[in-house]
Amino acid sequence: MSEDINFDFAWKFLIGLIQNGKTEMKVSTLPNSLQKVAKSIGYEDDDTVPLLTLKEYLEKTWGHISPNPQVPKSPQEGWGQLEPESPSPQEDSPVDESLGDSDESIISEITPYLEAIQRVVTDADRTEKRLAIYLLLKNGEMYDPDLRKELAPLGQYFSKNKEPYKVKTIKNVISFVRNSPHVWSSKDPTTGMFVYRLKDETVKAILQELQMVLQEREVLQKQEELKQADEEKLVRAFFDFFMNYVEDGKHVFLDQLRNLLVLGEDRGLRVDWHVLDAVNPSLAERLINEPDVVISAAEKAVLEVLNEPEFMLYEERPRIHVRFVNLPKTISPRAVRSEHIGRLVQARGVVSAIAEGEKSNGVKGFIEKAVFVCPKCGYEVSLLQKPYENFVVPKECPACGARLSADNLSVEKSTVIDMREIFVQDPSDALHAAGTASYVRVILLDDNARMDVNPGDEVLITGVVRGIMRKKNGKPALGWVLEANSLTKLTKDIEDLEITPEDVQKFQDMVKDPEFDSKLIRSLAPAITGREVEKKAVLLALFSGEDYDITGTHVRKRSHVLLFGDASTGKSEIIRHAAQIAPGGVHSTGTHSSGVGLTAAIDSMDGVRVLRAGVLVLADRGVAALDELDKMREEDYDKMLDALEQGWFPYNKAGFNTRLMARAVVIAAANPPGGEFDRHNYKPFDELKRLFDQPFYSRFDLIIPTFRNTEDSVLEEIADAVLDKHEGKIEPPYDSELLTKFIAYARREIPRVVLPQALRGVMKKYMVDLAKAIGSAAPRAMEAIIRLTEAHARMHLRKEATLADFLAAKELFDEMITRLAGSSDEEEKEEVMKGLAGVIWTEEKKRKVDKLWSILKYYEALDERGEGVHINDIIEEAEQQGIERSEVLVLLEDMERANMVEQSKPGFYRLRRR
Repeated sequence: MSEDINFDFAWKFLIGLIQNGKTEMKVSTLPNSLQKVAKSIGYEDDDTVPLLTLKEYLEKTWGHISPNPQVPKSPQEGWGQLEPESPSPQEDSPVDESLGDSDESIISEITPYLEAIQRVVTDADRTEKRLAIYLLLKNGEMYDPDLRKELAPLGQYFSKNKEPYKVKTIKNVISFVRNSPHVWSSKDPTTGMFVYRLKDETVKAILQELQMVLQEREVLQKQEELKQADEEKLVRAFFDFFMNYVEDGKHVFLDQLRNLLVLGEDRGLRVDWHVLDAVNPSLAERLINEPDVVISAAEKAVLEVLNEPEFMLYEERPRIHVRFVNLPKTISPRAVRSEHIGRLVQARGVVSAIAEGEKSNGVKGFIEKAVFVCPKCGYEVSLLQKPYENFVVPKECPACGARLSADNLSVEKSTVIDMREIFVQDPSDALHAAGTASYVRVILLDDNARMDVNPGDEVLITGVVRGIMRKKNGKPALGWVLEANSLTKLTKDIEDLEITPEDVQKFQDMVKDPEFDSKLIRSLAPAITGREVEKKAVLLALFSGEDYDITGTHVRKRSHVLLFGDASTGKSEIIRHAAQIAPGGVHSTGTHSSGVGLTAAIDSMDGVRVLRAGVLVLADRGVAALDELDKMREEDYDKMLDALEQGWFPYNKAGFNTRLMARAVVIAAANPPGGEFDRHNYKPFDELKRLFDQPFYSRFDLIIPTFRNTEDSVLEEIADAVLDKHEGKIEPPYDSELLTKFIAYARREIPRVVLPQALRGVMKKYMVDLAKAIGSAAPRAMEAIIRLTEAHARMHLRKEATLADFLAAKELFDEMITRLAGSSDEEEKEEVMKGLAGVIWTEEKKRKVDKLWSILKYYEALDERGEGVHINDIIEEAEQQGIERSEVLVLLEDMERANMVEQSKPGFYRLRRR
């Protein structure tokens, strides 16, 4: 034992403790040398040993080894001052007792002293400076050459490059020692060498701090031991869970892992929280409260599972993440609070925006572990980065002190994974109660980032809430983001709405009531009276079907409705209430208060550049109620055409190249120019054409002109309704909750309506007669009537349409034509029907029209005076794109009839201004 103990060091340290008033100490808080001494005479780590007992033992033992131990005679003689002619047993060694041990032993012995020195000698800002102080503490008084000699070899243990300190470094240290207020220094007149010694108060302070350091280290060590034991316990629990959980005779997680190893792209082992809770409730609870610890243990357990013999045949070992799903509670983005920071939550919402990325879908690289290479010495500095915080760059190289910057990052040596940032807002059903939408920023990493998620998608996310500091009004404020653990796309349909058998019976009784239609109309926007036609048109839109594709052909089943007319006629209230009762309904205006527009736009959220979804995307597979459609942004126009007809539109702008789904039923309201019809100079249909192009308004199955009522009886009825509204006397036959369930039930139970053969014959004859009257415009009109017929049948819970359904649809359609024509004259009505359908082009002609449209748009951007494009310029450019002169002239006439272009003056064309 005695050969392993540096008695010189142990003696000096012990005497220093006694001089500072210590009488006894816990063995585990002593340095290694004194611990060995205490244990050699029977004390254990938790025992308290009298310091005089150790002193007596050392005097006896060291006296046997070295008969002249240098014992200070009094505190005034200073800490460990040895006379030159009585060298310590290891005077020639540049470091302490640990030199004969491993590097780790040397470092662990000295490091506590360096920590204590750092707290006291605050100007010792580098390791080599603190080592110089340590040597003075250890040896007492030292001559300059001795200090240099003992300091140099310590570099091989404490410098980053593991080499002895160089002359330049030692020179800087000596300069520091000579000027430090903690060191007494003088020049020996005999030798001419400098002599250094720590001041007594500094020695005392360092020893006091050393005791604190040792106690803190003991606490930390025990905490680390407990943490390691806990982690091992967690890993073992997950290992047993993954290996042994069986469902329907199958090892669920082992089968999942096999599939992940074979397929490769998906790297998520999905674990149902309720399954975990059934097997290990305490583990499931800890997952919620301590997600970082538990998820880390789960992924380590996966690595152990993959080391089992049955998985050794798989050559590729991708990084497997454990994705937890189906947590016991689901909240909306609005409900995320500061109390959730550091906890695992599950949130449901709609993707409202995607942050800009290197790829078209917003995916970019995230440097998970950044490696910086020192340009001077080549030392590599590794820093773990957090995706929700700023990128961290080391200021200097720990090895040589050279300054480092982001330019020193080595991407090749760093660990880089995929990352995507999305913004998820409250789902539509949460908006009705809250008013405006709240959102949370969500960070997707690795395989989560590669999931096919776009604005408008409804998602279920489990993730850890991370607190972030940001400035608000110039002051620091706490915010949060959600770092996703798992992401699940939800099918946004009406299946989630709970409907009881009692509800179904009530629905069956409702449709049998002879007054059902009247009651349903009165229940929509009950405060608005005298608008039965407008309300019925909106109701049919709410009961319209879902589009489908067959043999490569898209079949639209969504009926869009536009209420077009005088201001203050109740249009806005009707469509607003429609959005409230419709499953998945969203209400907005043509200008859209967020500035995003109706479709999508580039925006900034939380300082991040994003592709943000407009209302049509957010209402995907629901209902979009659009007020003030006449104020629609120009950039929304083309996308709206695709969304109304196809249910999606492309977005290719500013680095984003994607397809956004917008399968919403559109119920819109618009005012004519000036806010009301000019019935003396224009027909309502002419007013419509002044606002919208034919390709746009032809997407609406019903366009109902709404006129201000002037009849006394109607005005009295409106006045009564207003009074009843303010007195709270309005009681609709069916409340809003019942209407929502009824709409959902009808659309769920009757996805397709059958047209029986007898009805097909009636409708076929009607279409033939219609074609004779309006020619090629008949098919488009007939498609609208078919959709309305099916919606009317669905509204009455009929799986097969009847003649009554067709007649009701035809009646509404005829009412629309009469109102748009402003007359019952058949010729004028036929002209309106032709105008609604517009010009019917073949696919080839449509492509040529699109080219002409692009040519006009290009030249219009260059036309600062707004005079339009001369016909010869259009023809010249079109001929270069393969369109002959004669075709250009014919197509321009068709486009003019379709209200797509207009002549600013003879021979000059421009896109028609709305």
